Amino acid sequence: MHQKSADFPCFLKSFKRSYLNVVGWQEIPVPPAISPFTMSASKTIALPYRLLFLYVEPFFALAAAAYAQFPSQYLSLLSADPSSVAEPTVEVTMSLYQLSNLFFCLSLTEIILLPVTESIQVWKRLMLCFFIADIGHLATAFPGPLGVSVLWKVTQWNAMCWVGIGLVYVLMVARLCLIFGVGLRKKVENFNGIGVNLKGERW
Repeated sequence: MHQKSADFPCFLKSFKRSYLNVVGWQEIPVPPAISPFTMSASKTIALPYRLLFLYVEPFFALAAAAYAQFPSQYLSLLSADPSSVAEPTVEVTMSLYQLSNLFFCLSLTEIILLPVTESIQVWKRLMLCFFIADIGHLATAFPGPLGVSVLWKVTQWNAMCWVGIGLVYVLMVARLCLIFGVGLRKKVENFNGIGVNLKGERW
């Protein structure tokens, strides 16, 4: 009796499969449940982009956020003559604390958001926002003693310029490359094994 009960589910499965073959229907596979916190960007985003935007940029953003908490030291890096930097006023100190918060927000966005999405749309749109912000970041250096020429007078850069301008150049180029699909995989396999064109994905 027990053997017959155990064989009954197998009989149902065999009957269902035979019936579907006769009528010409095909079972549609059900996609696996996907949690946004278990997804990975490794399937769609090339390794250089992931290294740059998930590790390098967040690290420097966190370092800048921490350093901006010390206004006197931070301002000394911005000046060609650190000894001439006066004690920052309350207003300047508050502004630097706000700048620190913005750097911290930038790092959290890349550390928390980007690793858990495979959507190239999210990456492209976020990189476009950051690219526009990079232009504004470079413009903040114009009031300095070198003016606009600070953008190309590399021999007169100090440590802050190498990070605040040189690194930003690298990031801007990488952002543009990602936005235009340079180095992105042409397609990935979805749960059904069907090729999905990433470069053709709508914004």
